[in-house]
Amino acid sequence: MNLYINNKLKLVFLLVACFVFVSACNGTKESSKEEIERKRLKVTMDSIAYDATNSKVEVDFTTNLPKGITWSQAYLRDPIGNLIGNYDGKEEPTPSKAVFNISETEKVDLVDGEYEFEIKVNVEYEGDNKDLLFDSEFGGFSDDMEEFYNDSETVSIEIEDYNKYSLSIKSEPKHLSTGISSENVEEVEEIDTSIDQSKMEAEYIKEMKDHAGLMGEQLKIFGELFLNPKPGDLDWKVDVSVSITEISRLSELPASFEVPDKYKETHEKYLNAMDLYFISMDMLPTALDDNDATQIEEAMYGMELAKGYLGDVFKTLSEANAY
Repeated sequence: MNLYINNKLKLVFLLVACFVFVSACNGTKESSKEEIERKRLKVTMDSIAYDATNSKVEVDFTTNLPKGITWSQAYLRDPIGNLIGNYDGKEEPTPSKAVFNISETEKVDLVDGEYEFEIKVNVEYEGDNKDLLFDSEFGGFSDDMEEFYNDSETVSIEIEDYNKYSLSIKSEPKHLSTGISSENVEEVEEIDTSIDQSKMEAEYIKEMKDHAGLMGEQLKIFGELFLNPKPGDLDWKVDVSVSITEISRLSELPASFEVPDKYKETHEKYLNAMDLYFISMDMLPTALDDNDATQIEEAMYGMELAKGYLGDVFKTLSEANAY
């Protein structure tokens, strides 16, 4: 008989059998419970070992999964609950062993402690482990299994359909000796933090140097234009407009820089200088069009104040050997 049709008949038989049973017992809740009483699925770690040479953690385990029911994925959690390692992912996993590859990054965090192991079982009527749907001792359809494991701390269920779900089955924790204590990890993390901070400072200094160089070039062009002003010359006006636009653009960039704690106060002064340049550039076009000497003088005064802030900034950075 076609396997698909055979499974369909099994499903019809199961539904009819449940209906007949409930009817025979007058639909009492107590009798229904006796009929569908199940045993809880479980997994037990027999051993867990770290192979430092090959960067692997090997877990030997046992389960009470019914014969023919297979697990598809395995997970390992460290003492604080983080997933660690990469399961080899064989198509047909060894029923009682899982091997996890440990990356160079993860090695640092592989500390002595209690580790949890977990396997995943996929169940689908037209796919893997369909026999578990009809197993009255350990299985059932999604709604029954969800209710059965509702209060479980070791088994959880992810449902896609009434006849398609996944079970995650966790072990009790077991001690893994790796030779790495949590104190060692904290020391390494402090070193890493220090390295990260140094890297951040170096990147900031480079960004500041690049920006100051670009800003200096534009201010030089701006100064040369006003060294020999030609208010009635169209080309001169266009050049001034381009210079003003570029200085305004550059003055807004430092606000988005990532600033190390060491240079936050200095960067605040740099931002003050950039604000003054921006305000001055904003005033100049109207001042030039109106030939307003007072506004032009105010704009120039703002630029002088900005130079004062910049002097303090570059002095601080020079003292820190940044410049």
